Amino acid sequence: MLTRVTDVLGSVAAVLACPVCGASLAAAPAPPEQPRRLVCPTGHSYDVARQGYVSLLPGSHRHRGDTAAMVARRLAVLGAGHFDPVADAVLDLAAGTAAPGVLLDVGGGPGWYAARLLDAFPERAGISLDVSAAAARRAARAHPRLASVVADATAGYPLRTGSAAVVTCLFAPRHGTEISRVLAPGGVLVIATAGRDHLRELVATIGMLAVPADKEARLAKSLPGFGALDQRRVRRTVALSPAAATDLALMGPSGFHLDAERVAAGWAPGRPVEVTLDVLVRVYTVK
Repeated sequence: MLTRVTDVLGSVAAVLACPVCGASLAAAPAPPEQPRRLVCPTGHSYDVARQGYVSLLPGSHRHRGDTAAMVARRLAVLGAGHFDPVADAVLDLAAGTAAPGVLLDVGGGPGWYAARLLDAFPERAGISLDVSAAAARRAARAHPRLASVVADATAGYPLRTGSAAVVTCLFAPRHGTEISRVLAPGGVLVIATAGRDHLRELVATIGMLAVPADKEARLAKSLPGFGALDQRRVRRTVALSPAAATDLALMGPSGFHLDAERVAAGWAPGRPVEVTLDVLVRVYTVK
């Protein structure tokens, strides 16, 4: 497994940029049983973790990443198919992009969405950026053509300018200036955000974080220089088991604020929990 994921990182290394000096990276030869490394021409070196990801974080960063428990909950929810229509909408809006370059999934988590897209884009390689090492470990094994990189998505991206044909930012922070920089001419940005009714039953029942009232204004402000091309709204009601409802409630930012035992005790035993999924998926290009 280490050989495969190292080969994936090696194949996209020239697209990656050293977080110290900005130069392109390359896979360095390594003796058997020694850590693989990515290096830049000036000698900065980054070990590939045993699990197959590489960390390109600077010395300090502002955001903590998802915990291993949150990542496991997210994979359980995604694996059950509840967000399949969202993935289909992302694929629909990203399809047909002829620009050269990689698929970049910003805040890619465990790589579930990126893997779905790469299945549909057999000619492209992908890179998942996430600040969580727990998520990066999963992303490194999500798809044979997906490279997993630990990076702070709210800061500068460790990618070369114009290297991405498609950038996805799905329920994750956006850095409009950096997205514009790394997009190739003719490339597209696809974003998924929570609609006003998203998980409203969980907000009312257990007090999880609600969608901010100014979310649309903040989205527009975060993407200077971009123009919207199209959008899809995915709205559906799903019936979840109490365990699945707990996973859904705690797989995101609310997982840092809510007590898991208290959340699990908030459902009627043995009765399904009806939850509204309300997601807006949009595609943009640089004006």
